[in-house]
Amino acid sequence: MISRHVSYLVAIAAVCSACSLDTSALLPVPSDSGVRGTGDCSTRAEECNGEDDDCDELVDEDFDLETDPDHCGACGVSCSTAASPNGAHGCLAGACTLLCDEGFADCDAMTDNGCETSLGDAGSCGNCTQECWPEAPVCELTAMSYSCVSSCSGSNVLCDSSCVDTSTSVSHCGACGAECPMGVTATRNCAASTCGYLCTSPFFDDCDGAATAGCEQSLRTVDHCGTCDRPCTIAHGTGDCGTGTCRLASCDTGRGNCDADAANGCETNLTYDSANCGFCGNACVGSSCVSGVCEEACNGLDDDGDGAIDEGTDLCPCPVEQYAGHAYMFCTGALIWENARGVCTASGYHLLRPETSAENDELAMRADGHSTAFWWIGVQDRMSEGDYRWDDETSITTTFWDSGDGQPDNAGDAEDCVNIGGRHDERWNDLPCSSAQSFICEAP
Repeated sequence: MISRHVSYLVAIAAVCSACSLDTSALLPVPSDSGVRGTGDCSTRAEECNGEDDDCDELVDEDFDLETDPDHCGACGVSCSTAASPNGAHGCLAGACTLLCDEGFADCDAMTDNGCETSLGDAGSCGNCTQECWPEAPVCELTAMSYSCVSSCSGSNVLCDSSCVDTSTSVSHCGACGAECPMGVTATRNCAASTCGYLCTSPFFDDCDGAATAGCEQSLRTVDHCGTCDRPCTIAHGTGDCGTGTCRLASCDTGRGNCDADAANGCETNLTYDSANCGFCGNACVGSSCVSGVCEEACNGLDDDGDGAIDEGTDLCPCPVEQYAGHAYMFCTGALIWENARGVCTASGYHLLRPETSAENDELAMRADGHSTAFWWIGVQDRMSEGDYRWDDETSITTTFWDSGDGQPDNAGDAEDCVNIGGRHDERWNDLPCSSAQSFICEAP
């Protein structure tokens, strides 16, 4: 027994070799490209339900209603997969149809008894009504055409009232009376005197190798996805093979498909990924992700979603405000410049580095709302007089000195650190680094 899986169109062509059937409209539609986006759509596979399940602006794109035996003509309309005498049921042009084995026909139009009529018999030679006569009492198939003859020609053998080629006849495969067995979701064929099957659906195949089973296995299961014995396995998730292609159906608890690539499964651990904390795209700003929840950080935001900002007695040493997507601490406690820088660093910040006039003026104005004192910022020339740099020694391109007051003046040859506020308002002024001042910290 030889079992072969062929395309649905080949099976139809074998059964209906004499029909004028335009098969161009039966070509399979392109498969959906995969999981798209994040959030609700990141783990959805397209289903046949009239909806855009995977959010790609296409509806039911993975299903061909013209040929799909599980969705024939409309979603959810299934054609029978049971074995039928001398034929099989399939979906043709969007309608469930009885497909006859080669050499058989459904002459009584009753699907319960399948394709009951042999077109090789003398009483139905080539069609349902043609009877052979006494001078030509047997029916013979030659060159794909049936005719009534007086005796068999060539290598054909007389079996009952039929002249047959036992190398190709499903009723007499290899010898008279050696009928090929019926199988599910398949029509029979005989090639080189050996019985075989033609699967009537691209979604079924003969996976068990049994000589009498036909195409018994659906290829839309997680154990046989698209072909026999190919499992649909998703890393850290559950697969779906409802379309004959392995798709991501759902992620395990605490996992996410945040890169929208089903090939690597649910690659992201949502329990500790600070860029995807609890769900894809939920980034923790300056804080850690613990058990899928952003820990509260000193940043002027409600990180843990409890309605409170920067709660905790020791979390923020100073009040925090947000400006232009950055967090700033306004520390009114007076410290020398170096110690102020240390407090900022210990909190995950650095001393203020105003890079634009808008940022400089806004932060100076907010500082004045906390205290009218001087406020240390992250500008200094401790290494080389006049070579002003940020607190990490990187270069400064723009300065905002109080030039009207002659700043910087390095009074007493001892002023190497910079502040804003006080009588200088939004402008910069240099002071001795050893003087104690309030200070502004900026989140990186």
